[in-house]
Amino acid sequence: MSDPARLNERAVKGRRGASALWHVDSGWAFFAGPLGHNDSHAHSTAVYLAGLYGTFRLRVAGGGWVSCRSAVIRAGTPYEFDVGGDPLGVFYLEPSIDSADALAPLVGGGEEVNGALVGSGDGSPMRAHYERRSDVASMRAGMLDVIDFSQRKARRQIDQRICRAVGEMQARAAD
Repeated sequence: MSDPARLNERAVKGRRGASALWHVDSGWAFFAGPLGHNDSHAHSTAVYLAGLYGTFRLRVAGGGWVSCRSAVIRAGTPYEFDVGGDPLGVFYLEPSIDSADALAPLVGGGEEVNGALVGSGDGSPMRAHYERRSDVASMRAGMLDVIDFSQRKARRQIDQRICRAVGEMQARAAD
């Protein structure tokens, strides 16, 4: 069992001095900020990770540690990372918008590692918002551009009937 004190190290004071930046929208969420170590965990959504200024260490599904600049983790895949206090960009994409395949073009030169795509993409759209401390409208427009770019470049896209069905289930969750 992991040391409970290390399970989820919250955002730490970054070496570059900027605090964390969050934006939650319909179907996606964005975080950029300094982090330390997050122990093994999984999400119900696809996740794109990008080292904003360099590489970070990643372990997927209990495998060995790899050093990378970016990664796409499929929903339900356990992973942990260690950024060492540097800023990390994290983009969560709900299945009602698209799958991990839509995020794959952001990775750049990626290879499959235990259910994740790990590569060298630099996350510059996230870094720009982090550095500028973008207002909500600018951040939303920029991240929607990222989604649009990724979806157009993706090898596979989610069937729109599935998107509608998931959206309908979410709308009727109380039923």
